[in-house]
Amino acid sequence: MENYNYPKDRLYLRVGLLLTSLKEIANKSGNLELYAYLVIMSREVKPDNIEWVIKTEKVILSKNFLIQRVFNDVDRENMIPIIREYKLNAISI
Repeated sequence: MENYNYPKDRLYLRVGLLLTSLKEIANKSGNLELYAYLVIMSREVKPDNIEWVIKTEKVILSKNFLIQRVFNDVDRENMIPIIREYKLNAISI
């Protein structure tokens, strides 16, 4: 039987779902550059690479994440509520 680390697995799943939500927004807005950027980020988010998961979460939650050149105003407006909700849910856990 494998040894599972429940908090790390939950973090992996939460960050993965966050990236999926952000990719959906980029896809709907037609911002292929942003979508590709998020896909590259999500490729390394794996349960066996928890350090990368933590780094990815910190990048997404940083103030500088949404001010990158690949984001347009519509993407920012649509992503802010998702990131805000993620932060609130993380606090309550």
